[in-house]
Amino acid sequence: PSTADRLGAIRRRIAAHDYGGAVLLTEVLIADEPDNAEAQRYLAACRATLENIYLVHLGTDGAVPRLAVTPEQLRQLNPDRWAAFILSHVDGQSTIEEITDIAGMPRLDALRVLYELLQQGLIGITPSR
Repeated sequence: PSTADRLGAIRRRIAAHDYGGAVLLTEVLIADEPDNAEAQRYLAACRATLENIYLVHLGTDGAVPRLAVTPEQLRQLNPDRWAAFILSHVDGQSTIEEITDIAGMPRLDALRVLYELLQQGLIGITPSR
């Protein structure tokens, strides 16, 4: 597909509020065309939007995730390596900001994992301390 077609597909994803899909398409386009300024703008905007969406559910950076299940229940669920790594830092004291800072992955990915853990009922969130 042409660059125009690819940008059109990205715009359609954004219009449909599919920011994750738009990020994926934009990353592929940028891999092929690293200097594409329009794609860079879309990528930055979609990432910022996704981060805000996750934080609406998680709370502020100062909110504190806590386990909502017992360690035994957690072991039985066998989370994937990223979820397990993030969960290893959920101690009821560390804030979202602290966890995302030490996660060793892009902030957006760490927020996504925290959001998914919240949706699965594996963590709860205590508002900002």
